[in-house]
Amino acid sequence: MRFIFFFLIIIFFIVANETKLKKFINFTEKNEYGEKLNPEDYKTFGELKRWANFQNLSLLPDSPKYGLKDGIARIIPVEGLNFYLTHDSNIKKTIYVYFDFTTYQNIGNKDAPIRSLSIFVNDKQKSNVVFDKDKLEANPFRISIDPSEVSSGRINLKLVPDSLVAGRFFGIWDVFYSYSKE
Repeated sequence: MRFIFFFLIIIFFIVANETKLKKFINFTEKNEYGEKLNPEDYKTFGELKRWANFQNLSLLPDSPKYGLKDGIARIIPVEGLNFYLTHDSNIKKTIYVYFDFTTYQNIGNKDAPIRSLSIFVNDKQKSNVVFDKDKLEANPFRISIDPSEVSSGRINLKLVPDSLVAGRFFGIWDVFYSYSKE
């Protein structure tokens, strides 16, 4: 009898661990497998601030929303960045996904090109973020997802920068979701 009891407890813990929801990602110098990234794939606040100063831009800090402020950003490569979050598919409320992007204010760069970043949810373009030297985007940037769009419980996200301007520009500090507008 004890054997069955312990066996059921073990099964419960295995199932509980497999059903943990991935509600946020705080991007760091490591990838999702815990392996260290190449130096061009992540930057600290200080490194990005130095780069921004040379571009006549001012870097705004990592947002403290959702308690994820650490000052390390994942730099989005030219080919894009894929990642996912998971949600409880039994909850039929709108999902608000918040992207805390590296955000810059123009402090005198008259030649700064307009850049854009496309946001895809399950391979469908959902939104577009624009860096325009004359206009500051809201940050964290929010998109809404109807639960029917992600009925499996997995929110596959892809961020793809425009290909009109060479080099890496966009970074992301963290991403999280909520069932209410923050």
